[in-house]
Amino acid sequence: MYICCLLSLPSHPKNQKGPRYNRTVIEEHLLKLGALLMMARPPVQLHFDKFLTDVHPQFNVTDVMFRLTPTCTSILERCSWRGRQVPCDTLFATRVTPLGFCCVFNSRYYPVDANNQPHVLDLIGHNLGLGVVITENKDDFKYVRRNSNGAEMLLFEGSEYPLLESGDVRLYPVPRNNSLHFNIKVITQYAHDDIKLFSEKYRGCRTEGAGMSQCLAACQSATAAAICSCVPYTLHAALNHDERRVCSLRDVYCLNKHREKFLYLFPPTADKDDPQISEELQNGIDCPKCLVLCKRQVYWARVSYVQHNGGAGIFRNFLTEGLRLINSTTIRMFYASDHYERFALEPYVRWYEVLAILSTEWMALAGTSVVVILEVVYYFTFRWIHHFIRRKRLGDLRSHSM
Repeated sequence: MYICCLLSLPSHPKNQKGPRYNRTVIEEHLLKLGALLMMARPPVQLHFDKFLTDVHPQFNVTDVMFRLTPTCTSILERCSWRGRQVPCDTLFATRVTPLGFCCVFNSRYYPVDANNQPHVLDLIGHNLGLGVVITENKDDFKYVRRNSNGAEMLLFEGSEYPLLESGDVRLYPVPRNNSLHFNIKVITQYAHDDIKLFSEKYRGCRTEGAGMSQCLAACQSATAAAICSCVPYTLHAALNHDERRVCSLRDVYCLNKHREKFLYLFPPTADKDDPQISEELQNGIDCPKCLVLCKRQVYWARVSYVQHNGGAGIFRNFLTEGLRLINSTTIRMFYASDHYERFALEPYVRWYEVLAILSTEWMALAGTSVVVILEVVYYFTFRWIHHFIRRKRLGDLRSHSM
């Protein structure tokens, strides 16, 4: 989490009843709102929420967290797309993720982005994809997820909320003062129409509707609301749950107590006696309706790291020319090949293949096939009745002619 700016609040509101706070304490507790992102448990005064409500009746946790996050224009120093420099604000937008407010490219999971067309890349080459120069102020960090310097990058399908527990999201560290090359790989899975003939439970995937990430996010939101009577702001803003209360500082103890529950899923078909899943059985969230989409794309990358320490001449090109590259990171995301893995999801056998298999097995065991049996049944039923009726008609005609 970064420190960007703070709400302008008076230290002693008029007609205030209860505890009073000076400006230093107000600033300290506003910064402690970052614990909601980490589900940490810092020492807080539980009456501070009431103080904020008295001072600012329209106080909004999500708005404060947005204000505490630096803007994309202050972080993204330069951007390029398809080999040309472009303004960063035409590519990126500030959107909420499980890691807080981030600069997201090709975001389409937010309601406001529902009609946005994604940026599509059909070029090959490390300078012809997406290029970004990130500049950070190391003194801006308040809460960190890991013991290292730098940012983090999420790689995911832009139409779904990037929930880390879904399995389709890749998280990559972005160390400061490095040049990173992300060679993007894509695995595409498409579904054959025949699988729609099977039930959702039998095929184990969903042919339409929300994907795994969106479903799990809704399940986590419902779990948090049931346990702590609130929803973390990262889920509330992304899922637009206006009817549920956003978690505040007074809820950090409950969230911290149950933080492990949001990391595990209850395995519905696993062996209950397996000791390897004891943690999931005890603390997992039960989301039986959350299934992956039968038709989906999964992205991952091969990453190359090179430390530049302020920018050597070898790294200079149209993206970095003229920049100092102090406390900066250069990221290039590209395709190195126009070939990618494509898998078909279809039934193991179809009904006519089952009939052929049974016929072959019957022929091996009984010396005949299912087709022969059908022919015997046909000749001793329909064919025999047909000949019987024909002969009877011929007999009737002969009797009348005599």
